[in-house]
Amino acid sequence: MKFYAVAAKCGHFGRHRFGLFSLYVRAESGKAAAEIVRWMPRVKHHQKDAIQSVRQIECAEYKKGLAAQMSPPYFNCHSKQEQRLYESAFADCIFIETFFKEYERYGEIDRRAKMGAILRSYRKIIKHGHYGRYDLGA
Repeated sequence: MKFYAVAAKCGHFGRHRFGLFSLYVRAESGKAAAEIVRWMPRVKHHQKDAIQSVRQIECAEYKKGLAAQMSPPYFNCHSKQEQRLYESAFADCIFIETFFKEYERYGEIDRRAKMGAILRSYRKIIKHGHYGRYDLGA
């Protein structure tokens, strides 16, 4: 048996968001290690690019990585509410997936998306004179 460090996209962070974490497994080959990690809990199973990289490692690094793998609260959370409490602890591992398969940090693109949504709602108010059932023109 050989030891592998597999970087995989993990889910439950919201739409078009993923966490990039290293998972440590024992397998016969790199392909087998990727298959094992793909079907682990919290990994985005049905995405073609869910497995980012597979790297063969030594036994000492495997043992150290296995202990460190359980240190982020993400792998120890039992509910979405509990995960939200610890989200700041692993915020540097969260990325946003754009349409061109480029990844951007969570904070910067999120601010731009919020500002875009606010501007769209203001344009709608100005164009139609009302927003939904609240009439601003009366």
